[in-house]
Parts: sequence; C-alpha cells; structure tokens
Amino acid sequence: MQRVTLRYVAPGLLSAALLLSACAIQSSPEGAEPIVAATSGTVASSATSSAPAPAPTEMRLSDGTVIANAKVVPQHVINLGFELDGMVSELNVKPGDTVSVGQVLGSLDTRRLVLEVEQARAELAEARANYERLTDGVSDSELAQGRAQVDEARARLAVQEATVTKQDLDAARAQLREARANEAQLRTGPRAVDVAALQAVVDQARARLQTREDGLAADKLRIELQVERAANELRDAQDEYSRIYWANQNGSNDGSELSQGEIDAEATAKRAVENAEKRRDELLLTLEEARKAEVTERDTYQADLREAEARLDRVFAPVLPDQIAAAEKQVARAQADLAKLEGAVRNANLDVSSAELRQAEAALASLMADPRTSDLAVAEARVTRAEVQLKQVELDVERGQVRSPIAGTVAGVLIEPGQVAKSGNTAIVVADLSAWQLTTADLNELSVSQIREDDPVRITFFALPGLELVGKVAYIETMGRESGIGTSYTVTVIPDTWDKRLRWNMSAQVMFSATMP
Repeated sequence: MQRVTLRYVAPGLLSAALLLSACAIQSSPEGAEPIVAATSGTVASSATSSAPAPAPTEMRLSDGTVIANAKVVPQHVINLGFELDGMVSELNVKPGDTVSVGQVLGSLDTRRLVLEVEQARAELAEARANYERLTDGVSDSELAQGRAQVDEARARLAVQEATVTKQDLDAARAQLREARANEAQLRTGPRAVDVAALQAVVDQARARLQTREDGLAADKLRIELQVERAANELRDAQDEYSRIYWANQNGSNDGSELSQGEIDAEATAKRAVENAEKRRDELLLTLEEARKAEVTERDTYQADLREAEARLDRVFAPVLPDQIAAAEKQVARAQADLAKLEGAVRNANLDVSSAELRQAEAALASLMADPRTSDLAVAEARVTRAEVQLKQVELDVERGQVRSPIAGTVAGVLIEPGQVAKSGNTAIVVADLSAWQLTTADLNELSVSQIREDDPVRITFFALPGLELVGKVAYIETMGRESGIGTSYTVTVIPDTWDKRLRWNMSAQVMFSATMP
C-alpha cells in the first residue's frame, strides 16, 4: 500500500481549506457524529459535545496528504465516584488542586459503619480468645479455682434440716426419677430424638447454603441478562439517533429549514441514547455488587454449616467422666433429699458430699485434659465468621472514600458536602496535566489505512496561528465504529514539544505524513 507523504502546502490553499472547514463547522449541531470526507479537496462538518468550534473534520489533498481536526486533551483523565450511596460529609479538594496517588479526595458519612467495624473487631477478638483458650489450655487461675473446689468438696459435711409434707415427698421422688433417667441416658448414649434434631439443623444449614448459592447465581445471571438487554437497547437508541440526525442533515443540506418536530425528534433521540448509556452503566455496577455478594454470603453460610456439623459431632463424642460424675451427683442429691425427708438424713448427706467430691475431681481432670476436636471446630468456625464480618464492614468503610489513583490536578468537582452521592456517578475528575496529547476526529477507513503508529505529524492550532509543533502517531483505534456513512476511527497524536499557551479542548489541525521533509 502506498504511504502518505507530506508536502509543502501553499499558504493560500491551506488558508482556504481552514476557512472552508470553519464555515462548515459553524453549521454542525451540538452532539453530531462526524461526517468523513471521502474525496480529495472536500471538507465535511461535524461537532463534539465538549467544544464549541471548530468541530472535527477531515481533508485529503490531491497529493494524498491527510489533514484532520483534533482536540488538545491530557493523556490521563480519571472520572472518580463513590462506591456507596450516602451523604457526602467532606470534600478535601477543589478544582485546580494538585493531588497525589492514594490521596483521599472526599468522604461519605461513615460513622455508623465505623461503629460496625469496632463491634466486628470486638467479636473477632472474643472468638480468637476463646479459640486460643482451647488450644493453649487453661490458665493458672482456672486450675487454682478447680483445686479449691476439690478442697471444699472434701471438707463439706453438712446436715440438712427440713419439714416434711406430702408435696415435698412427691417433689423429691420426682426429682430422683428425673436424675436417674438423665444418668441412664448418659450411660446409654444420645437419644434418637436429640440426634434427629441436630441432624435437622445440619440439613437445614446445608439447604440454606445451597438455596442461597442458587439464588445468588440466579441473581447474577438475571443481572447479566439485564446488562445484555441494556446494551442492545443502547445500540438501538444509537441507531435511531443516527437515522434521525442524518435525515435532518440531508434536509439542511438540501436548503430546506428543519421543522420544530424534526429538531425535537433529534433531541429526544439523543436523550434516549444518554439514558440508555446510564441504564447500562448502572446495571454493570449492580452486576459487580452481585458478584461480591456471592462470595461474601457463601462464606457466611458455609461457616454456619460447619458450626452445625460440629455440634452434631459433639453429640457422638464419648461421654466424659465429669458428665457421669455430675449425673451421679444429681442422683445422690435427689436420694439424699428424699432420705432427709424420710429420716435418713445423715447417710444421704454423706452420699451427697461424696458425689460433690467426685464431681469436683472430674471437673479438675477435665480442665487439665486436652480440648475435644468438636469444641475446636466450633471455635474455629466462629473465628472464621467473625473475620468475614470484619472484612465486609472494613470494605464498606473504604468504599465510602474517593482516592486518586494518579498524581495530577483536580479538573472538576461535581458534588458538594451535604448532598447524597449515588454509587457509580462521577463526583470528581482528576487529570495529569504534565502530559498532553491530541485526539483527532473520526477518520474514515480510507484515510486511516494510510497512517501508521510512529508516523511523523505536523500540528497547527486555530487559537495560535503562528504556532506549529511536530510529533508522531501514538495510537490508532483498533476497532472502528459505524458512523452512518462507513467505518470511522480515532487517532491519538503525541507532540514532541509543548507550548504553555495551549489549553484543554483547544482545537488543532494535524497533518499526517510517513516521512518528514
């Protein structure tokens, strides 16, 4: 393919081209798509929504030179917004301020979230302390207390006095029957009804986990389908706007004056495009939240399931000596109460004291023994759940702040303290004003096929007629866009030098050439 070369353009020819370009630009409506010239010496008109004049145009001279309008823009511009809905409590910057990477530019009112963070930290500390107590063993004070209870049981000898009534006898006999039944249950193992109840809790937790996972997956799929529909609606709105716009343009070019209905139809179609874009962007944010919720809620429900399974495992754990001893103590005490009421007070009190001693000794042995696996599993599950809850509320606090990802200058502040911010809406615009570039208007596929990255260019500016810069092509848009009359592309140009008089969105013309003279 033949490469484009730049030759000297006579001042009269270039001035005529610029004048023709300016005249064509003044007739372009705001927000129009570019009209790309396809023949040498012809200049078509377009306009961008960000600059009053001149709009992007393209001109191809008879010698093959491509001249295109461009805009001066920073190389790096970031639109920043809050990730949460909420009231803005403070803004730390104003337009023109210089900011650094990671600097907090604005914050929402997160006092409630901060309290939730403190509560989550306290719950996590409690869960970790309980887990460490099980893994590290009991403290010296707990051991001392257990030994003291053994000493007290050995020394306890008391004689109980009571009056006897029929109601007292009936109650004492019922208490003895209940104590014996409890002891028998410990010796024979858990009842089927207790096992069934705990198994039901496990099954319920597992079902909740599966149901929630299915629900979260369905929500995510539903939102993905909504995103796809919103994208289709946006494309339909863009097609309708392009159709109405070009119909109006053709009417204007024929010399006929547009009716108010035609003007209103074009404005309505443009608003439809903007609304469709907002709808699509909102759904994309909703999809991201659904993906995060899928991870967070699944971890919470899994922790509940592990805790329920640990409780069920504990039922099947071997009965410890202190449990048997406690049941024996209850039987002995019930027998003693009954014997006291029936007259055998002394022997019953001796039995009670012996049972209390066995219970104290068993409790001391339990303190000195290693923790059970089921207890460790329950404690570990509680730690995991507390960690997940803390991370979630800490993340919410972070999302209540806007931080600059780049070093640069605040170009715009679109919100004020006291206003309610909506997640996903732009609140602050930051730009790196140390590096500039020029972006051309849409070039048609014939012109862009003659241009290569790193090709040299010459740049002139409408506001500074005597200024000319040289540079090179930095980037050519990979995927073209249908503009109604063919495929169009945007080209980015980086100048070798810069002039401090140039400002953001100033208009320029770029002359593309494969080789400089």
